Amino acid sequence: MTSGAYLVTGAGSGIGRAAALALETGGAEHLFLVDQNTDGLKATVAGISKSAATWSVLDVADPVAWSAFQIDLPLAGAVIAAGISWAGLIADMSFEDWRQVMSANLDGAFLSLQTALGHASDGASIVAVSSATAHKAAPMTAAYGASKVGLCQLIKVAALEAAPRKIRVNAIAPGGVKTPMFSDQAFFDALKAEHGSEAGAWAALGSGVPLGCYAEPDEIARMIMFMLGPDSATMTGAVLACDGGYGL
Repeated sequence: MTSGAYLVTGAGSGIGRAAALALETGGAEHLFLVDQNTDGLKATVAGISKSAATWSVLDVADPVAWSAFQIDLPLAGAVIAAGISWAGLIADMSFEDWRQVMSANLDGAFLSLQTALGHASDGASIVAVSSATAHKAAPMTAAYGASKVGLCQLIKVAALEAAPRKIRVNAIAPGGVKTPMFSDQAFFDALKAEHGSEAGAWAALGSGVPLGCYAEPDEIARMIMFMLGPDSATMTGAVLACDGGYGL
């Protein structure tokens, strides 16, 4: 059971939504939910019935928005899952595209983490969502991968700084996950046309992973719950790979 209050960013879809729902199932009493996608966030909130929920449409990279967001309970933990992707070659990437990814994924993670630490009770647990691309280079992932490398270092420093209060700060590093981060990309539409369906497109992507498939968001959420809970009590500053062997 995971009781208490939790902050979840990126709660409007994908891993963030799955984590919010897993926390409710696990016994969270109050969820503070953040996302920039209004419709997605509303859909997540509509699926929550057991936990109290406070939600806000918020740009995680906006410090003014964070200062206005009210957290009026001590946090037992947080899931920092908000992020965006941009797939393209370095030679083709505009500086604006680079900055947008870095702002959402690294600036946003910093502000989210800062907020979580500021409201965390002693012994709290915080998990950030990094990526296998922080450890394995791949074409067209320069901005995304660089932002996740920075996030990994950020959580390690935070783990040291928070250790005197027994607050644990960790990260998970998924590989491919069946989320809009992939399915909203133009290349995914091309894969659907080539393979005849969305399922065929996911299968084609998964064929490049040693275990043969992309993960479901719920599977990653279970890893997050492990990192939040007592079974990982001796872990802090860790980055847990859950990538189907992609990083091998």
